[in-house]
Amino acid sequence: MHIIKKINNQLYPLSEFIFERKYIPCLCRAKPSLFEIFFSEERWKNIKLEVNDFDINRIGHYSPIGVGGPWWIYSDALITLRRHESIPDRLEFVDLAFFELYAGWFWAIKDGKFTEDYHGKDEEEQLNETVYPLQD
Repeated sequence: MHIIKKINNQLYPLSEFIFERKYIPCLCRAKPSLFEIFFSEERWKNIKLEVNDFDINRIGHYSPIGVGGPWWIYSDALITLRRHESIPDRLEFVDLAFFELYAGWFWAIKDGKFTEDYHGKDEEEQLNETVYPLQD
């Protein structure tokens, strides 16, 4: 699962901050043929990323698949991205967490690898780790 960078050069240097920050708030929406990421930050509202080589069923383990409408998954999320070492236009997920109101955060990808976190984290200490990630 990766992203091919198609960020408009007019958005530079704002677009570069995407690679310098951890746990960036965003909105993820997906259906079998398309997975898109939009940013919550007002200055990044024109940046849209498309995820390639994803499996909607695997993503559905971490974010509930809805019924009705064109999008199977529509979820607030946190992401951390990095550039691929040898392919500069390819972006990789370092972290990806989906939020579900009744269950909490579901970490789909942590430190570049898919997790086994199918149950969500809703305890105060675990939520604070997500909300305040710099308290390591």
